[in-house]
Amino acid sequence: MKKQESRIEEIIKKLDAELSEKEKEQDKSLKLSREIVRECSKMIKKIHQNEKITEDEIKQTGDKVEEIEKIKGFDQIKSIAMQEYAELTSLRAIMEKKEIPYPSEIHCDPLSYAQGLADCVGELRREIQIHLKNKETKKAEETFKKMEEIYENISTIKYSSSLTGMLRKKQDVIRIQLEQARSELLK
Repeated sequence: MKKQESRIEEIIKKLDAELSEKEKEQDKSLKLSREIVRECSKMIKKIHQNEKITEDEIKQTGDKVEEIEKIKGFDQIKSIAMQEYAELTSLRAIMEKKEIPYPSEIHCDPLSYAQGLADCVGELRREIQIHLKNKETKKAEETFKKMEEIYENISTIKYSSSLTGMLRKKQDVIRIQLEQARSELLK
């Protein structure tokens, strides 16, 4: 005769099954996030080296962002991927003198998008250094104006870090990068 399962056993089995499913979703999120971050990093490097990024490359990474967006929970993991993609798409648009995309167009939540846009400032500073090295002062000044525009807008967001995560720290970093870039332009 088979022993009847106790209520405790029943509860724990159900919990185990739920956690097993969550773990699968977490693993999927982590895998996608790593792939997105890696792909964005490679494409940002291409931008700095004046190499062409194909629409297919952007679309493949964008598809992964859309896929990760649909996963329930794991917001911190998803946010890292979305920040990287927002940074990439913003940088690309700025360098191609196009409008940056809206967060919804690239499947990013607004906060992750703002954090990615803040990170884009560091990439713009790098572009300024490349322009100055190549004696392209006008391009460096145009890039600096975009840095300023991003800073002026992002710095207006003044909420507790419990709501904005790392955005306040990134605002401070942007300010420093802006001051450094201004100094480099004045040399």
